[in-house]
Amino acid sequence: MVLKRNTISVLALLVAMIANSHDSFAQGFNGDKVAFVNFVSRMYENNPFEGVKIVEDYDDAYIISVVSLSSSNYPSESTMTRVAEVKSRAQASRYINGAEVTLDMIVTTKEDGKGNVSTEIVEKIHEGSFGYVDTLELLTILNKNEQTIYVYSTKLKKK
Repeated sequence: MVLKRNTISVLALLVAMIANSHDSFAQGFNGDKVAFVNFVSRMYENNPFEGVKIVEDYDDAYIISVVSLSSSNYPSESTMTRVAEVKSRAQASRYINGAEVTLDMIVTTKEDGKGNVSTEIVEKIHEGSFGYVDTLELLTILNKNEQTIYVYSTKLKKK
């Protein structure tokens, strides 16, 4: 009878050890992600930017896409989040795939009958980009001066 109790105790101890080793792995992965989010947040707080930056560690490179939106321009938070996602993907695509930009400038000069001249300048900028970027992961949302700042990221593929 004693042998069976010890066998059950050893099995219970073995199961507990396996369960604990799995938990520690999950905590390590989550800890790395939290550290990365904290690093990117501090980077933004120290030097605010909008657009795309590349962040490298020892083994990998990540593309960071930051979008700033005014909360008052959107009817709901879900709409604003969707707009931020689309803008971040567009920024990342332009950075990775390049863009073609054209500028047309129209200058109109009018003279009235009294000798007064007025000039109107209209600039039309068109930007086109081709390519596809997988969905970026939302790292964090920051609030600053009535602006909502969305920070997205994805790991760049090695060439």
